[in-house]
Amino acid sequence: MRHFTAALALVGGLALVSACNGQSAYDEYEDDDGDDDDDGNGIFNPGDDDDGIDSPDSDGDGLTDAEEEALGTDPDNPDTDGDGWTDGEEVDGNTDPNLAADHPYQGGWPIGACRDQIQPNGNNRPGDIAQQFQLLDAYGDQVRLHDFCENEVVLIGAAFW
Repeated sequence: MRHFTAALALVGGLALVSACNGQSAYDEYEDDDGDDDDDGNGIFNPGDDDDGIDSPDSDGDGLTDAEEEALGTDPDNPDTDGDGWTDGEEVDGNTDPNLAADHPYQGGWPIGACRDQIQPNGNNRPGDIAQQFQLLDAYGDQVRLHDFCENEVVLIGAAFW
């Protein structure tokens, strides 16, 4: 179980603060996504099928060659998209190892697996799901609100006169 609190940069009078409730989406290992793998990530791992034969990891990036084939990444290049993050780090961080602009945050902020499934539903009243927006963090990354979908997010506004 991971516990953390993350605070992001104050930009334009707006601070984004994210706090996790301490429960990771992967804390309970059950096959609740129907892929015959109990890791909860929706990707069947052909390198871990309990047959005693593991698929190799030719480039040492943490993904088996079979996983890389399924993802469309290069099994001989640990960083298929050339963004400085290994394919395995990107998959573990819920980002796309084939897209250089999509990678884990330098600050280690958690990116939720549900980030692309968020549907805004309101007019920015308490309890509404806000529109997607992004802010610059202290590490120079553009941090997107919906990336924190597995966390409680508190938005604090301030004005300087």
